[in-house]
Amino acid sequence: MSTPSVIIPSRVPEVTPLPYNRDSTRAFQADKHGCFLRHNILALNNPSPEETPSEPSYHLPYTMQERAAEDTGSRVKSRSRSFDEISAGRILAEKRKKNATASAKFRDRRKQKEKEILERCSLLEKKVHQLELENPFSKQINQLEFDLNQAKLEKFSAIEKLNLLEDEVIPDIPPDHPE
Repeated sequence: MSTPSVIIPSRVPEVTPLPYNRDSTRAFQADKHGCFLRHNILALNNPSPEETPSEPSYHLPYTMQERAAEDTGSRVKSRSRSFDEISAGRILAEKRKKNATASAKFRDRRKQKEKEILERCSLLEKKVHQLELENPFSKQINQLEFDLNQAKLEKFSAIEKLNLLEDEVIPDIPPDHPE
């Protein structure tokens, strides 16, 4: 299993604040290479030929003690950089862990949904099977109800025919004639 390489941006020189002294007319500026140029602020404001150097002089603004302190600071920075790399690795591992956890939860939810769908399908299949079994019975019941209604109609028609026949065979005797 290969681990992805960590892309670390190229190191950009840090800008450190310069000590401020109200009485000093000197300022230090870093050029594009990180070297400090010493300029006389008064000379920049009022250039005179004797004060303006033809070439800027390069000067390190730190004493040896400051430089030593900076070196230990850079060691701390390199340690912090290694800690950053370690923490970046930990962050990636944490991201992978969270992703794996989320994926596992998703798979569990999907399996649960599939299980519920299968249970629902089996329940519906049972209902369909039950209805298929009941269907012939309901057809028979419907047929019996139809036959019963037909028999009732035939009975009423037979009663009517019988009444008509009785009326034809037995003439109506008027109530005025005593027999």
